[in-house]
Order: sequence, then structure tokens, then C-alpha cells
Amino acid sequence: MTKFKTAAIAMSRAFRTTSQARTKATLKEPYLPSQSKGVIPDSAGYDKVVKLQKQWAVDDGTMVWQKKGMADQLPYLASLVGSAFGVGLCFYQIFRMSFPKKSA
Repeated sequence: MTKFKTAAIAMSRAFRTTSQARTKATLKEPYLPSQSKGVIPDSAGYDKVVKLQKQWAVDDGTMVWQKKGMADQLPYLASLVGSAFGVGLCFYQIFRMSFPKKSA
């Protein structure tokens, strides 16, 4: 047996044991998370991610970069200012190359 076949068999066995909740599901029936028996992490970081996802999912007319207030707006505005500065430097260099200084 080749290394590839043994790795594929090991992966399929691992997948079968870790995804027991989805084995009987088909495309005809909906997947209901409330009926699944999977493991849900209970760390503080996971709770923070879930909270942020719920906050971003609310349809209140604002964009994602506006949802957390100034904590999201400052980096966005800083990137806009940096981009405008870079475009300005490009035009300045083009102007300098178009009209070189006269040699003495």
C-alpha cells in the first residue's frame, strides 16, 4: 500500500469519527444546528467572535467598517489619507520628471 492510500484511509477514518452529526443528512432535508451533536468551543475568544458576527449581521444600514464606531473608522480613514498622500506623491514625481531643472 502506498503512502498516499494509507494517508487517505486515515483521513477518511478521522473524518468519519469527527463528523458523526452530519452522516445521515441529505440535500433534501435541512441541516438544523439545534439537533447537531457537535462540540462547541467554550473559550472567551470564541464568544468574542460570535458576538462580533452577531453585531455585523444586524442590518442597520451601516457598513461593516462603521459598525464598531471609531475603533473601525480610524484605521479606515488613515488608509484613505495614506492612499491620497501616495497618489499626490506620484503626481509630484511625474511633474518633476516632466519639467526637469535646467543645467547650468
